[in-house]
Amino acid sequence: MNSLVPADYVATLESIKRLVHEARYIAQRRVNTELLRLYWQIGATIIERQETAPWGSKVLSRLSVDLRAEFPTAKGFSPANLKYMRRFAEA
Repeated sequence: MNSLVPADYVATLESIKRLVHEARYIAQRRVNTELLRLYWQIGATIIERQETAPWGSKVLSRLSVDLRAEFPTAKGFSPANLKYMRRFAEA
């Protein structure tokens, strides 16, 4: 190894790489948890509205279009997924 690199460099590099991997894993789990919470909240909101007003499939289709327009890079706002969110909140 190069004489300018300390003897413990490789061990330090491995330790830092492990920290990065762990932080990424934790961040990914937190994002997934928040997405599940979001999907449940959307489903619960749909259920609440359907109990107080006539929210049929046309309203869900319109909601889908409007959500995708507002959040064009987000996935998961199709009419079918909105129905899945509703079922998820029911469960």
